[in-house]
Amino acid sequence: MEITTQQQDRLRRAHADTTAVLKELGVIEEPSVKPVEPQWQRDTARQWGLMNDLAADHAGDVGSDGWVRLGRQHGYDPRGLGGFFVGSQPLMASQGERRVLTEHGRRFIERWRADFEG
Repeated sequence: MEITTQQQDRLRRAHADTTAVLKELGVIEEPSVKPVEPQWQRDTARQWGLMNDLAADHAGDVGSDGWVRLGRQHGYDPRGLGGFFVGSQPLMASQGERRVLTEHGRRFIERWRADFEG
């Protein structure tokens, strides 16, 4: 048995109409799709987690090895941790072998606390 193009179109329309009516009646529900979190938000949440952990559990001051260890715990490759020390308002500063949270870093933590804490 062969189906014609005209019959295919009629079946598609009938299926679409039937599905629409069943949805209107609540017989069929659309699966809820969780909105995709933007990449910048995931990146900021990860940065915040690292900075908040540093402030809360280490008083914002760790040795260089501790900084690497903490970074790894938050999913960072140690080579990427240098980004926290650059820019006009870096989140971190080096003081000899110590890695310390800057005032801007503390403001960053507070700025995002309500969004990422919990």
